[in-house]
Amino acid sequence: MKRVIVLFFVLGTAVAFAQTIKTAKLKKNRGAVILFEVDTFDFGEIWEGEKAEGVFQFKNAGTQPLIITDVIPTCGCTNPEWTKEAISPGETGKIKVSYDSQFRPGFFMKRIAVKSNAKNDGVKIIVIKGNVIKPAIAPSNYAH
Repeated sequence: MKRVIVLFFVLGTAVAFAQTIKTAKLKKNRGAVILFEVDTFDFGEIWEGEKAEGVFQFKNAGTQPLIITDVIPTCGCTNPEWTKEAISPGETGKIKVSYDSQFRPGFFMKRIAVKSNAKNDGVKIIVIKGNVIKPAIAPSNYAH
């Protein structure tokens, strides 16, 4: 009789432990997950004075709504606009980034921090880069 009681106790403990592990795995996979199609946008060569624009597409691959709380550029020459509404699981959003090349000849690389409630990447860094070409002859509206 003692063996039967011990056997039921051991089996009950094993089942409870297995259920706890399964529940922990399910909880770990719950939440918003942000996945970008690309995390670097190369404008290539642009003329000084042009505003270059690029769009970063992303998807919520998680199980809960994704909320972008802030998008922070590293300087005032970079201006982001982003999806402000919550992005449902399986849906997509975008971040449009413009770069003002006025008086900024040469190579540039700017980092933009994307803050969200994503479990996989709460602060994702995306990058824009390119090379600003200074015109050989300054246009009439070009002032130093």
